Amino acid sequence: MAIELLLKNVSDVHPDPVLNRTSTLKRGDLVFAKTLPDDWNEYETLPEFTRLIVSDATISGVLSYMEPWRVDVSYETLSHDDVNDIYSVRMYSTTSGLSNLGIIEPVDFLHHLDNWNLVLSGVSSNEVIFEADMKEVFQSRNFWGGITAGIIMTPISFDSQTDVHTLKLSYSGFAPNKVSRSDVRAIIENRIISNGGEVVRESVYGQLMEIEIPSSVAITQFKQDMNTQLKKIIFARRYYLSNGAMNAIEAYMQNHNGDAMTTDKATLLTYLNDRLEEN
Repeated sequence: MAIELLLKNVSDVHPDPVLNRTSTLKRGDLVFAKTLPDDWNEYETLPEFTRLIVSDATISGVLSYMEPWRVDVSYETLSHDDVNDIYSVRMYSTTSGLSNLGIIEPVDFLHHLDNWNLVLSGVSSNEVIFEADMKEVFQSRNFWGGITAGIIMTPISFDSQTDVHTLKLSYSGFAPNKVSRSDVRAIIENRIISNGGEVVRESVYGQLMEIEIPSSVAITQFKQDMNTQLKKIIFARRYYLSNGAMNAIEAYMQNHNGDAMTTDKATLLTYLNDRLEEN
């Protein structure tokens, strides 16, 4: 199946250097892709844009080349106290680039660590080391979606064989918008279930629950949150077509009444440059 790519032929420029990188398209950036036959409008051609037909590509096969260069974080477990379920973890960017534009910095993560009740133990270029006591993580603001005011959680036990924590949860002081007691209980229970937990015992009248939650659900939630919070854009596009390729496409369109040049996917890949490997 053939597709046609719309390419930026004239670089946009913003006076702010950061916005110039993160919010403007440059010559060679892939703008959009359509399957043939297409319906580009009269503006989507020279001089602002060029178009390139790829005879053996699919839309899904080129989507990643239209994505920004974003910070992507990874983790290394340095140690684990399996009796108390306390981790020492290194977090770092895997997309820092040659000039370290994509590193993580303290301003990016410190308040997020606080919101997860994590303890900072070290910071260096493009990495942070923190301690994660899972009993504290389960009581954190972010794990409970910001509803911890008026909720008291007390750790009871940890089963190292199943990685399940048991906590006592008192919600007698939790009263959002002065809703009824039954509604308060429903809010708390729904949050527990959505967090991967289970109510194993409770006193409805005493507004007291005993709950069980596996460590893995908090770890997964934390990673999802960090991936969202730290995934800042470094360049509006990570990949772009080389200047030589763009000159050839532009010349072809000029010499063929604005018709798009045609190539195949293997050749297209030879045209692509990766900004992560250059900046």
